[in-house]
Amino acid sequence: SSALLALSAFSAVKPLAAPLEIDGQLNESAWKDADWEGDFVAYESASDKKVEAQTAFAFLADEKTLYLGVKCFDPKKEDLKPRADDQQVKFLFSPSGSSFDFYEFAFGFATNLPVRVDFASEGGNIHPEPYAPETRCWSVKTKDGWTLEAAIPLSSFYLTRNDKWSEKWLVNVGRRRGTEESSWAPVASKFAESKRMKTMEGFPKRALADDVAILDLNAKIE
Repeated sequence: SSALLALSAFSAVKPLAAPLEIDGQLNESAWKDADWEGDFVAYESASDKKVEAQTAFAFLADEKTLYLGVKCFDPKKEDLKPRADDQQVKFLFSPSGSSFDFYEFAFGFATNLPVRVDFASEGGNIHPEPYAPETRCWSVKTKDGWTLEAAIPLSSFYLTRNDKWSEKWLVNVGRRRGTEESSWAPVASKFAESKRMKTMEGFPKRALADDVAILDLNAKIE
């Protein structure tokens, strides 16, 4: 329903009429029309404040899935190698809009699986285990660097109940490029500083049928 995806004029998340193919190309018209964000900065604690390689990202959503698109520009693209630890993008989301808890997803260059998934509470001090969300991702090398496309079903944010779900999320996106680390939100020394994340609008409400809580992984079904 279009009501589920009603967006304000300032929203950074645009609605989709149909699911996207996750191929890393970002060549669909929906990505061309998306609201792209950028201007990544170095950590405030970094000795070198210069960011050599800039990053741009955008989000799209339908009633089931959040789509992530990233353009990783790189003036030394000829040195790019498929090593996820050297080249990766991290996304941090708080669907409740509170800095108390948040999700982290990290995707690397030339990998089709996430490098890291995590849920943290108490501002990042507690990490309940296990957290095993569903994701899809793909990245490709381009003439300007590399691009990434990922899909996260809204049901994968299952540690946040619908009654805590907000249209305004706290968000940060960070990039690791060798020894260079840059962040969309101005953070002191790490990406996951939840109190420093930025607010983004327009995230869709998760369907009631997808609001499923896993209460006991050890429960026996008889």
